[in-house]
Amino acid sequence: MFTLKATKTVNLKDESNVLAPSFLLNAGGHDGSNYVEAFGRFYWVKDVVIVRNNLIQLNCVIDVLGSYRGHIQNTSAFVLYDSTANSEIPDGRLGIKTTPTIQTSQAAMPWGFVIGTGSNFICVSGNGKNTDSAGSTGVYQITQAGLSDLGFQAEDLEEAFDDMSTAYNANYTVWMQQAQTEADGILSDPTRMVPHAIMTVFYMIKALTGAIKTFWIDGLVNVWKSVVKLFNGGDALKNVRAAYWLPFTVANTTTPYAKLALGGYVESITGGVNKITDPIQATTVSVSIPWQFSDWRNVSCTEIQLYIPLIGNISIPSSAVRSQGNITVYCSLNLYSGLFSVRLTCGGATLGTFGADCRMPIMVGDSNVNGAAIMNTIAAGAAAIASGGASVATQAALLGAAAASGAESLKPVNTTVGGIGGGAGSSLGANIICATICHGTSQNPSTLLPVIGTPTNELKTLSSISGYCQTLNAHMSQTPVTGESYPTEGETEEADRLMNSGIYLE
Repeated sequence: MFTLKATKTVNLKDESNVLAPSFLLNAGGHDGSNYVEAFGRFYWVKDVVIVRNNLIQLNCVIDVLGSYRGHIQNTSAFVLYDSTANSEIPDGRLGIKTTPTIQTSQAAMPWGFVIGTGSNFICVSGNGKNTDSAGSTGVYQITQAGLSDLGFQAEDLEEAFDDMSTAYNANYTVWMQQAQTEADGILSDPTRMVPHAIMTVFYMIKALTGAIKTFWIDGLVNVWKSVVKLFNGGDALKNVRAAYWLPFTVANTTTPYAKLALGGYVESITGGVNKITDPIQATTVSVSIPWQFSDWRNVSCTEIQLYIPLIGNISIPSSAVRSQGNITVYCSLNLYSGLFSVRLTCGGATLGTFGADCRMPIMVGDSNVNGAAIMNTIAAGAAAIASGGASVATQAALLGAAAASGAESLKPVNTTVGGIGGGAGSSLGANIICATICHGTSQNPSTLLPVIGTPTNELKTLSSISGYCQTLNAHMSQTPVTGESYPTEGETEEADRLMNSGIYLE
């Protein structure tokens, strides 16, 4: 309020009204006062007119805000804006910038996804009884070298013959040389005892006979066994029901079997095989949401994209995760089928469930893999993400490319949910990436509080407000206030107009 400088006696100009009175002041000049109290009201001095010497006319206009401060404070109205801090309700008065800003966070995929060399699996049918702890029917993790050992090969039979011939020839030569030496000794040295020499020759003949049994008869038995294995092993690979690679490094938790049964055929496996007894692997990964604001713009001006390798690019409604710091990704991997599934949750709510087949078939024997079922890539989406490679920055740029038109017309980036299968998705990056694509406003909303307030949109009594206030269809209270006049209709209408256009309350 203003401090009154002085009290003066004035005359009221003819035909003045209480809303806009004109006062005639006999004085040597105007003292500069611009505010007048009269008739229980307060007036602004609109202009000063010099009528003649020592006569001044003050044209005034009613200050309804000052005159009816108590009435206004008693008014209950729907408040559009006031100086109470607001971070939830969007302010449509602000302009939205068209150029987005992008921030990302990331978390590593579980089970050593494409960091190592992945894991090979084989599904076989076979009888593993009495085969030195060889594995039987089931699903096994197998090394790359072990894959090359599967099934009987023709070289095995040739090798059996070569081993028998080599061993026989080596020993035959030694024994024949010893027999020849003894015979030569008899002929060259008559003094030697003939019976001894003859017995030595017979001993060598006996040894030679033993060699024939060892390296011909036993050798032929080994060859026969190899022939039997050839016939049995010929169908061995038909017992390989499926062979595939998964882009996860699954830890061996059991002692490897040294051998593997393929039907009735048993093969030694380089590196051994681990039988999978618990096919479902499950774990949880948390990725932070890189919020860029601390107010309503996190919803109205923000788009959230979550990229999960093998699954694709998922649009997350920003309104569903507002005020949350992280998105939890529940991961499940079926080692029997190669199916990879995720469930996204935030703040106790499930955002969605997604899945993909991540296995890549290995062409072993007659293993049957339904290639059509696992090659279900959505080409357009996969190509868009693939063009970003494993670069976080490049992928983030792709995520924000479609959002440059402004928050008023935000459109989600196309997604490739559940489409990057068949092993192809393993090359598109090893990390889960969360990106926020945001469009800033022309002004930080918090700086507007003392000037034009921020949105309120609720019913309030104006006495609870200090600072800027703008109402909707307000009507000033007519309840009498001690020390204030009864407002006229015109004064009430003016007070209503001012409240609805925006005023400052003290």
